[in-house]
Amino acid sequence: MTTVEQELHRRDLPMHSAVLVTMLRSPAERVISEHKYALARPNKNKESLQFLQQQDGGGDSFGQLMKALRHNMTLTDYVNFPFEQGDYGSIANRQVSLLSGSEHSHERGELQLRYALRNLQLFDFVGLQEDFPASMRLLAHVLTERLGHSDAIDAMATQSADIHVNAAAGTAVKPAAAGHSHSAELSDEVRKAVAKKNNLDSALYDWAKEDFYRKLCDQLGECDGPPAAAADADAQPASTADVTADKPTALSGTGKGMSDAVGG
Repeated sequence: MTTVEQELHRRDLPMHSAVLVTMLRSPAERVISEHKYALARPNKNKESLQFLQQQDGGGDSFGQLMKALRHNMTLTDYVNFPFEQGDYGSIANRQVSLLSGSEHSHERGELQLRYALRNLQLFDFVGLQEDFPASMRLLAHVLTERLGHSDAIDAMATQSADIHVNAAAGTAVKPAAAGHSHSAELSDEVRKAVAKKNNLDSALYDWAKEDFYRKLCDQLGECDGPPAAAADADAQPASTADVTADKPTALSGTGKGMSDAVGG
């Protein structure tokens, strides 16, 4: 029984009765966003950073991190901070860590990626933060197929084309601005450091991205592929020799190849 199935069983929900929905984010964009979030919190709401304290490892690394954040810790220093690898809160491969499930948190490398991918494939919908409007259109289609037509679902699809709510700023911005890629502004040094620590997340995201745009084409007839901003979010460093060396090999290639590698 997978982690997702166990959670549904715990809640006494049959698998077929639930519509499972999640969103993934480009690893580089996720790390940048987390850094900005962390910078804004040490003096205002320290408790909101407890997910990072799990990386303390019994020492004073969390205290050191809070001190650095209060002194405007740079993104480079944040990426290179010596977090311990735990279930949650680590800057490295967090999406794979969360999706693989707590019972597989001791696993590392490709095996943990396999568990994450297996769980991800149980979801009825997997969207991409980097293409939020298209994600909402596809989600509306999936919900209509499962739950039937409703005005609320229609509104989700139509409004997403005109507006995107930036939750962090609490303001509404135009789609072009909402799709802006912060990772495109990174130096090669920082980009390589993020990529090296998130090689599993990158493999998972690449699979999900390919699967997303295939479904968008098959189900909605939108076959233009990702917008420029989404493509920029995945841009590789100018020199990738030390990054590709850590890329999972068993799950490389097409989305179907990765799917087949997971097994039952």
